[in-house]
Amino acid sequence: MRNYYKTYNKILIEVIKTAKKLYFHKLIKHSNNKQKTLWKLVKPEINKQKLTDNFPLCLEGKLVKDHQELANMFNEYFVNVATNKSVNNISNNTTAINNLFTVYGEPSHKYKWLPLQQKKLKT
Repeated sequence: MRNYYKTYNKILIEVIKTAKKLYFHKLIKHSNNKQKTLWKLVKPEINKQKLTDNFPLCLEGKLVKDHQELANMFNEYFVNVATNKSVNNISNNTTAINNLFTVYGEPSHKYKWLPLQQKKLKT
């Protein structure tokens, strides 16, 4: 009896999934506004996931749950990002672009900028 239940339960689940797919496909296909219809179908599925306001993070070895304390810790980190980089290596006699290369290193991709003619912008 148990095997019978499991077998037909799997079949029923597959039939329901297939029926939903066909139904959703038909709705989208015959819709005048496909984006709106698609979002009407997707939104309830997305909202099934429960979001929690409590998301503790482990920062500096301690578990932080308080929103204000988290905000202050992130603020402190991002305020000090520039000073944490090797900003001390920057000299006042170089150009801004050279200072960026000093702090962040050479870019991995080189771009070659070509002049653009106005007539090419219109096409």
